[in-house]
Amino acid sequence: MLNSNEFQPLPKHTGGKLTINTDSSIDDDHLKTLKLKKSLWDQNWAPINQARVTDFTVPENFWRLAKTIKSGKTYIVVSANSGLALTNRNVTSVPATGGVTNAKRGLAGTPVTIVDDIIVAPELIQDNTRLIFNESTSPDPGPYTRANGYTGYTMLSLVHGGLVAPSILWRDLSSDMTAPLRTDTTIGDSALDRAVWFNTGIDPDTGETTLFSHTGSNNYTYALHGSENGFVGQGGTAPLEDYAAASRVKLYEYVSDYSYEDLTSLGAEISLDPVERIVSERDANIPITADVPDGSKAVLKKDGVSVASSIFANGKAVISVKGSDVDAGANYAVVVYDGSKILGVVILPVVTVVSATPTATVKKLNGNQKRLTVTITEEYSDDSAEPFIEEVLIRNNAADVYQVGPYKVYVDTKGNNKIRKCYIMNE
Repeated sequence: MLNSNEFQPLPKHTGGKLTINTDSSIDDDHLKTLKLKKSLWDQNWAPINQARVTDFTVPENFWRLAKTIKSGKTYIVVSANSGLALTNRNVTSVPATGGVTNAKRGLAGTPVTIVDDIIVAPELIQDNTRLIFNESTSPDPGPYTRANGYTGYTMLSLVHGGLVAPSILWRDLSSDMTAPLRTDTTIGDSALDRAVWFNTGIDPDTGETTLFSHTGSNNYTYALHGSENGFVGQGGTAPLEDYAAASRVKLYEYVSDYSYEDLTSLGAEISLDPVERIVSERDANIPITADVPDGSKAVLKKDGVSVASSIFANGKAVISVKGSDVDAGANYAVVVYDGSKILGVVILPVVTVVSATPTATVKKLNGNQKRLTVTITEEYSDDSAEPFIEEVLIRNNAADVYQVGPYKVYVDTKGNNKIRKCYIMNE
């Protein structure tokens, strides 16, 4: 998030680019302060649209804890027990420690550091720790079918050793409680049950799950088990729940956490409600609300030049601007100052009136009185519209000129509810 005390317009036009100047100081080996000057408009307060918005507390691109699995997406698989990431690198023997029943051939683990569910180290993620999950159907799934709520995935690494080559993770044959893991050879479609991995469901709070393969014909089930020595399959013919909890993993997905937005404000939050824009060549009172000290000044800038101002009291101020200072060809911004320091800025759009359409209705009341409602609907250059409404009591067959917003409107009525004429008077 931005922590900024200084905001200023650019000294010259930047060609539509967002400019950020940073001034930081370092205390020992950590960031002590960070000051930013972020310019969103040129020297005439013309907004620079589609600015890139970044949260500076996290990297823009990172690996974050995943709560779902999507086919075709890349994940890093991290053992909840050891904190090691599954790595496509052969380990000749994973010792019978750390929950491994028997020593077997397996895959290596890479240490990762996780803070707030984000992998923060190593900064450069190895290619062989990235696994593409592709939905696949096992030829021998036993009870783990789609009808029973299970989806199987193959785990594909595009790197093996020093080579760029596709390698699918699968468990080799075993008749005891530990199964070897392989990626260095291929596996046939008929034996794909040993390369399709199901999961026990991802915990919505912790993100933990157990990845396992199952062969229905012989009832062998092996969970992907990670220890400080590497990864192997752990299980056998015992029920999955007997060892699933000891073989938990977490998946981390790649995230690009930045966005492009049309930024129209900066610094302290400033509300101009209900004024969304000002109208060219028309007087306006601009109510301003902001959490700023009493005595702060709100200034209306036209192409960078002050044209009107007001002083804040209890978080409120009202700027009154003359129509002669409102020009559709100019750029306007409300800038809030505390002395010479800018506390915040908000763009104020200006529009022109494209059309003004008068309408009138009349409703009979008791006696000889009627209620006349006159409406002028203005349409603006930004495709918005606004009605001005005036209600007056009139007598039968009245004809008169009425003030409706900035317009004088002639209305001629007849009988109980007839409108003979209704038009705007040209002065």
